[in-house]
Amino acid sequence: MYELNEEKDPVILGPFELLAVPGQGGMGRSHLGRRLPLETLGPELEMGYHLAESRESAELP
Repeated sequence: MYELNEEKDPVILGPFELLAVPGQGGMGRSHLGRRLPLETLGPELEMGYHLAESRESAELP
């Protein structure tokens, strides 16, 4: 696992906080991140990210 590169990797990407780079290679990099609560995003960003709720938290008919 690699640390984030300050020049290449943003700390926040949409509604996610990037934590580390578990893998990288000739075709790209994969990032480990965690979803931030939408309340912490500004209204200008929140409008662009409507994430579906998981089945466990959604009310089923």
